[in-house]
Amino acid sequence: MTEQMQAMKRRLIVMLAIDGVCALIAGAAAIGFFMQGVGWMQWAFMAALGVGFAAQIWFIVGFRRANKGV
Repeated sequence: MTEQMQAMKRRLIVMLAIDGVCALIAGAAAIGFFMQGVGWMQWAFMAALGVGFAAQIWFIVGFRRANKGV
């Protein structure tokens, strides 16, 4: 595997780990907000979604930068 492919694989694994943690946090926050009525959990839910989407954008930007030289 080339060095560029290894870097993209690392970036993918980091993105998946961040998204997994964010999904767990968002799920817990949704349960806390809808089932328990804890108002501030909606902000935790939105923050987790925002960070998860930011991680995906970070991956896509890195992928596009890596392919510009090809």
